[in-house]
Amino acid sequence: MIQIIRKLQSENKYGFTLNLESMEIVKKGISVAYEKTQNSFTDEDINKVIIHATKNDNTIGGWLSDNGKYYFDSVKIFKDNEMENAIKFGKDNNQIAIFDITNLKEIKL
Repeated sequence: MIQIIRKLQSENKYGFTLNLESMEIVKKGISVAYEKTQNSFTDEDINKVIIHATKNDNTIGGWLSDNGKYYFDSVKIFKDNEMENAIKFGKDNNQIAIFDITNLKEIKL
């Protein structure tokens, strides 16, 4: 699984969101990371992200930060009409931003 995640990283320079159940790229919704998987970079970290995701929402996000590091997180996907819930979940998980996948837009919290 780590090899698949690393391949997606190399194919998606700026980021991706993967549903582990369907193994399909998520193309709409609002992605919000879980605090428990913050600051994950290494293969060992990715393994922890995978484990967390399989016990929660079966979704992993990877994204390139302004600092040049590629981060990996277990994420929860909210529907487009659930922005308030997404923002609350983001704040509850100490996130500085969430990502509107549908509109390819970062939303600062």
